[in-house]
Amino acid sequence: MEQQRRLELAALTHDLKTPLTVISGNAELLEEDALNPTHDVIYKGWITPPKITS
Repeated sequence: MEQQRRLELAALTHDLKTPLTVISGNAELLEEDALNPTHDVIYKGWITPPKITS
């Protein structure tokens, strides 16, 4: 049973890590200003946390 749990955890970890790697890579490209300036504004809005105002 322990081995089954480890296998399931390894599969889950892989399934989560793969899309996060893609997201992380795209975020790094945005930080390096490697995109068209017009698209840059749009995409940076997606990864920039909103500012909280009171």
